[in-house]
Amino acid sequence: MTKYILFFIWMACSISFVFAEVELPAIFSSNMVLQQDKPILIWGQATAGEAVMVRLKGNEKQTVADDAGKWKIKFPAQKASFDAFDILVEGENMIRLENVLVGEIWLCSGQSNMDYNMKLRDNYRQPGRGIDLAAEELKKPANPHIRLFLVERKKGQTADVGTKGWEICDATSLAPFSAPGYFFGKELLEKVNVPIGLISSSWGGSRIEPWTPEYAYRKSPLFSEEAGSDGETKIDNSPVGEMYEGMIRPLAPFPMRGFIWYQGESNVMFHDARYYDKQKLLIEAWREVWQDAKMPFYYVQLAPYYYSKRKDKMQHTPEILPWFWEIQTRCMDIPYSGMAVVTDLVDELSDIHPSYKWEVGRRLALWALAKDYGQKNLVYSGPQLKRKKIHKNKIVLEFSHLGSGLKQDGETLTWFEIAGDDGGYLPATAIVEGNKVIVSSEKLDKPQHVRFAWNEAARPNFFNNEGLPALSFRTDKKEFAQSPHQLYVKEIHQGPIVDHLHADVIASKNKSGFETGQMVKIDGVYHMFVNEMFDRPHRDMRIAYWTSVDAENWKRESTMVESIPGRSPFNPKSEVWVTGVEFNEEENAWNIFYVAYRAGDKEKGEIEGNDYAGRIWRAKSVIPGKDGIAGPYAEMGVIMQPDENSQAWEGEQAVAAFNPYKVGDKWYAFYDGHTHTPRGDWPVGMATAEKLSGPWERMPEGHNPVPISPEFNENLQVTELKNGGYLAIFDSMGDHEIAYSLSQDGIHWQPEVRLKIQSDDNLWAEPGDHATRTPLGAVEEEDGTFTVVYTAMYKKNEKTFYGLGKCTLAWEK
Repeated sequence: MTKYILFFIWMACSISFVFAEVELPAIFSSNMVLQQDKPILIWGQATAGEAVMVRLKGNEKQTVADDAGKWKIKFPAQKASFDAFDILVEGENMIRLENVLVGEIWLCSGQSNMDYNMKLRDNYRQPGRGIDLAAEELKKPANPHIRLFLVERKKGQTADVGTKGWEICDATSLAPFSAPGYFFGKELLEKVNVPIGLISSSWGGSRIEPWTPEYAYRKSPLFSEEAGSDGETKIDNSPVGEMYEGMIRPLAPFPMRGFIWYQGESNVMFHDARYYDKQKLLIEAWREVWQDAKMPFYYVQLAPYYYSKRKDKMQHTPEILPWFWEIQTRCMDIPYSGMAVVTDLVDELSDIHPSYKWEVGRRLALWALAKDYGQKNLVYSGPQLKRKKIHKNKIVLEFSHLGSGLKQDGETLTWFEIAGDDGGYLPATAIVEGNKVIVSSEKLDKPQHVRFAWNEAARPNFFNNEGLPALSFRTDKKEFAQSPHQLYVKEIHQGPIVDHLHADVIASKNKSGFETGQMVKIDGVYHMFVNEMFDRPHRDMRIAYWTSVDAENWKRESTMVESIPGRSPFNPKSEVWVTGVEFNEEENAWNIFYVAYRAGDKEKGEIEGNDYAGRIWRAKSVIPGKDGIAGPYAEMGVIMQPDENSQAWEGEQAVAAFNPYKVGDKWYAFYDGHTHTPRGDWPVGMATAEKLSGPWERMPEGHNPVPISPEFNENLQVTELKNGGYLAIFDSMGDHEIAYSLSQDGIHWQPEVRLKIQSDDNLWAEPGDHATRTPLGAVEEEDGTFTVVYTAMYKKNEKTFYGLGKCTLAWEK
């Protein structure tokens, strides 16, 4: 018995001893650097009520651990010094931190190009120009003035980061460290002459969302609905906060100067139109957790790369990368931010991990030296467009960040293009004259716009004399009065506004419901041209005309177009689908556009149940003026069909859907396509014409297909916004969702954003059934909201019917 009593006493003492030990987070270790000119904060864990003492450079402070065992002590700010000292932490045990310096600390984060090691990985290319300066650094002796802290990869909630702690910079500690981060710190050491502490916390292939705390998305007006209030938060199908929790949060609030960031490749691959909002959210969240709203954030613009040659699910065009560059350039509007441009640091456009990270780090350091270390006359950016002036048949460009002057490597500048009113860009001649650039083309007498480096392959020869490359730009960009990408569902009408019990549905013998069409508003009256599936769904079709004064109470007026009975491979109008309604000022008449198909021919190996050889037909109102919208309509023939100009992505279904809209004096239209064998996605392209009546021409491959959605783009309806820009709303293939895209010029469109338009307590059908089909356009109202009527599957009492629903969209404030 005595043995057992002694054993339990020993156990109790052991447990008491374990719990009494003072502990420090991993960020505190020997060889560390403390941030100069900021109060020094030291914190840790101990037994509740335990007295803790910290001694630092002759100063001693005490505190008591709170009920949760947490404690912290603050010391006055210190000046930078190469004189090392120890820190002593005492409770029931003692911790000695040796060889501590005071200097400048920066956190380096991002994906693989920040995670790019000093020791070149086997699958990375050697630099094609000059020697490998990273390899040379690894041959040098240890540098005790630079200290490195490498964070191990870890996802999710964790008490602390994984790390070996702070290490003196030598060949061993430097080899796995971030190359851009190291060369950034090396440049600061040489120019500022204070100890440098660098923290590397990166993960190759990561998107921006996992580096941002979950709460930031949930409280954001832009993302809150998508983020939800409980459970795992995903934004654009990416888990939020995983790397923040495992690799960033445990470091805070360890005082430091700022952040450098190299990330974005994984976001451009899905055409992330909201990247500005996401980077702003990340910056604000990091500054909040470090309790310093002015912490600098300097980042790298993505390098030129052949995204268009990747075999990704979402197709890329050569213009996707400059479109993303434009977003990254806008990120400099976030206070205390800056961007390093690296268009000249690429040897092979097939290499997403280009070399020359020593220059990447140096260019990031230029921002810090100029903005944070008082080197006011330092040139830290390449030329940035300031304004354009049109002078006869030339465009004169003026720039900021000239440095000691502009320069071009060669007789003329490369990657400049020029356009007239039609937005069609041509290669341009561009030369430097003093501090200006003169752009022109012999093929253009009245130029209006210029763009520069607007291609993923652009490695221009335009710099300032300090060797910093100019930023890409385009002058035809329109600004939205509202902040883009911030539509939300303001109001949802509960249940269908037209279902199988509607009197006009019954009277017209509409058996299966509605699918596709367009709604317009004229003098306070809504006019809807919609397909009625009078018998078999998606097979027996006719085009009907309905009106309403409030977009909720609808009256059927007439049938506009009938399909030809008898679905077969030889019947070119066995189905008709209305897709566009537009008033043509030139004809003083309304035009309706509809697609007609034939059935598959089994004898030719086609699928009998599928649609083939889609052709777009045009009909014109007989009664002149806008009052003629109610019809009748005269057939005007086919305006677009499969022919020698068809593009491969259109597939066997060929030209499907067609919605014209006007940009300036020119007409554009979206049209769909689909491959049956093998079964493909539903891409979308664009066509253009000088007149609404045609002839219509497909826009070239490269522009087509338009990379709005990775899998499904159908029945896009375009609204020209009253305050500039264009909105396309369309069928997204998502459950209970529609999608929209925005464009500043009506030609180049941003990736889709999806909106859930049926609430969980008002679902018309079960998920997984593509239950929500097609919006019939978005009518912009006087108050700035948008009225949307859509078709959707409605199941009730074993009856399946495609009814009409309604919702209201609005801009986020």
